[in-house]
Amino acid sequence: MLKKVIIVLLLLWSMSPDLFAQIQDGMTPVGQYVPKTSSSRRYRTSRTYSAPRREPSKAELCGMYMEKIKASAYGRTYSSYDSDAISKVTFYDVAIEYETHYFAVVCFKTKGYGCREYLYEVSSNTQRLYAQNYEESAGAAFWNYIQPYAEVLNCSPDFD
Repeated sequence: MLKKVIIVLLLLWSMSPDLFAQIQDGMTPVGQYVPKTSSSRRYRTSRTYSAPRREPSKAELCGMYMEKIKASAYGRTYSSYDSDAISKVTFYDVAIEYETHYFAVVCFKTKGYGCREYLYEVSSNTQRLYAQNYEESAGAAFWNYIQPYAEVLNCSPDFD
């Protein structure tokens, strides 16, 4: 659990140190309430506040993680044309603080054209196992090798 929190914080910080600080600080004043000099009685007459900060939702955080991962690494995509549910799965290897992390972006088919993407942090051998089995059944390969990692980042759909 601690490792998960550290990874999430590192990803968030690496995306934008300013955003990370804003999330930690909440609402912060832009101006200061100090006299111009110690003998002066002049004070600023108005306070200027930045807009109240809210924590990003789970979907927003997952989207930010996915954007950062896609921008920082090249992925290897496995397309599943015959699958009813999975359009494609793209695997990424990302170095964070001198440690390699492995991610899978799974694109689930939607009604009509297109798909919805979900992010999973997986193990180092997941890509190899998925690649060996997805042509026979992309759905079975997903359930066997990717879905067990759904709770690592908690960016996956709820199948219950």
